Amino acid sequence: MLFSLLFAGLLLNHDAIPKSMLWLQAISIFHYAFESLIVNEVTYLTLIDKKPEYGLDITVPGSTILSSFGFDTAALWPDVVKLAVFGGVFIVLAYGAMHVLLVERR
Repeated sequence: MLFSLLFAGLLLNHDAIPKSMLWLQAISIFHYAFESLIVNEVTYLTLIDKKPEYGLDITVPGSTILSSFGFDTAALWPDVVKLAVFGGVFIVLAYGAMHVLLVERR
């Protein structure tokens, strides 16, 4: 659970993870959930910083912010599908474990 949280993207950016450990991010459920949530919320957001003393309005699109933190802005639906696959696999594993381990004795 702790490894899954560590490689979710909450504590480490994608670029900070060593290349030999990137496969751990692929099996992190929290990574897919966090990435889909953050992409849904920030992709179409536009941040404007107004500097009246300089007469500047700095506009930063949300997709730029996401890509600077290592998130894929086109990963919303692939992440949702991967989460559904994880859920289905866990349901099948739970059914199999209950079928094998919970034997009725009379």
